[in-house]
Amino acid sequence: MFFIAKGDCTVRVKDKIEDVIDLSSPRTLNPGDHFGEISMIYGCPRTASVSANNYCTLSKLKKLNFEELV
Repeated sequence: MFFIAKGDCTVRVKDKIEDVIDLSSPRTLNPGDHFGEISMIYGCPRTASVSANNYCTLSKLKKLNFEELV
């Protein structure tokens, strides 16, 4: 799981039926936002693609530490 400290990222979600990335409605994540929580909670593969729009500073929370918090 990642937390955005600086910069912004674009999220593109996979289509549930055709497994194709939906380019028509990207979402922007800003400082204070996070991503990767679905995989941490359910242990499933990623459900979206995230790319940095500029230089970003991220903090990473490993699964072991996440489980200790929950």
